[in-house]
Amino acid sequence: MSTAISTRDSIERLLADCSLERGRLLPEGDSRRTLRRRMFKGASLHFNEGTASVECLVRNLSGHGVMVELDPLNLLPDAFVFRLAGDDRLRQAELVWRQGEKAGIRFP
Repeated sequence: MSTAISTRDSIERLLADCSLERGRLLPEGDSRRTLRRRMFKGASLHFNEGTASVECLVRNLSGHGVMVELDPLNLLPDAFVFRLAGDDRLRQAELVWRQGEKAGIRFP
C-alpha cells in the first residue's frame, strides 16, 4: 500500500466544484465549523498497515472530514487511511465519533 498524502488536495477540489466556502458561517444553533456537502458516494477505510479495509458510504463532506455510514458490526481503529471511490489519493484520517452505523471522520 502506498503512503497516505495530504488531505486537502482533492477535498478542496470537491468543495470548489460545489461552491462551498470553507469557514462560512452556519445557521444559528448549528455548532459545526463549516458547511457540509451532502453526498452518496462509496469510500474505503484501510488499517493494519493496509492488510484490512472496510467499505463505507460517504453521506456528507466538509473541508475537515466526512460522515460515513458503515456496517455497525465493523470495528474501526482510532486512526486509518481514507480513500474516496474514484480518487486514487489516500488520506490520513481519525475516528472522531461513532453511533451505530454512522461515524464522523476527521482529516488531521
